Amino acid sequence: MPSRIPPRLLVPAIALVVIVVGASAWYAWVEEFGAFDGFYMAVITLTTVGYEEVHPLDRGGRLFTILYTGTGIGLLFYTVGAIVEEVVAGSIAEALGVRGRSRRAGRMRNHVVVCGLGRVGREVVRQLQEQDEQVLVIDSTEERLEVAREMGVAYLMGDATDQRQLERANLEHARALVAAVHTDADNTFIVLTARALNPDLTITTRATSDAAAVRLEAAGADHVISPYRIAGERMAEAVLGR
Repeated sequence: MPSRIPPRLLVPAIALVVIVVGASAWYAWVEEFGAFDGFYMAVITLTTVGYEEVHPLDRGGRLFTILYTGTGIGLLFYTVGAIVEEVVAGSIAEALGVRGRSRRAGRMRNHVVVCGLGRVGREVVRQLQEQDEQVLVIDSTEERLEVAREMGVAYLMGDATDQRQLERANLEHARALVAAVHTDADNTFIVLTARALNPDLTITTRATSDAAAVRLEAAGADHVISPYRIAGERMAEAVLGR
C-alpha cells in the first residue's frame, strides 16, 4: 500500500501547480497568447531556460512575469529541496533503523527466535505475543518483514540458514527457536546450526512428512510438529463428532 504523501511535500506541490496554471491562464487570455503558448510561456519562465518571449509583452505583462518568476522559482526550489530532503532523510532513517534493529537483537535475552514468517510463523508469533514473550523474527522477504513491523516484533532481514544470521539473533542467549521455513531441508539445517550454537536451546520445528520428522529429531529438534497431520486429526475428529 503506497505511503501517504507528507503535507510538507503535498502543500508546496499543489501550490506550484496552481501558480503554473494561473500564469498559463494569464498569458493565454490577458496577454492573448493562446492556451498552448500561454502554458509554454509559464513553463519556460519558471524553469529559467532562457528562451525569448513567445510574443512581445507590454509593461503590465513584464511586471506580472517579474512577480511570477520571483514567486514561482522560490516555490519550485523549495519543493525540489523538500523532496530531496525527504528522500535523503528517509534513506538515513531506514539505515539507522536497520542498525537499531540489529543492536536490539544483540541485546535480547531469554527470547524466542522464529525463523520464517509464513502462515505458520505468523501464527506462532501471535501465540507468543499473547503470552508476552520476546520474539525475534528472521526472514529474507521484505513483504513478510513488513508484517513483522506491523506486528511490533523485532526482526532481522536475512536467510535463517546462514549461521551469521543466527549469531546476529543472539542465539546463545535465546530461550527457544522455532524453525518454520518452507522446506524440510532448510529446517534441518537451521536445527543443526542452532543446536551447535546453543546446546541448551529448546528447538521446535515443522515437518511435512514422517521421514522428515525423523531427520529433524536426529538433527537436534526437541519438538517436531506436522501441520498436515494436526489438520487431518482435527478434521477427522470433527467428522466423528469428538
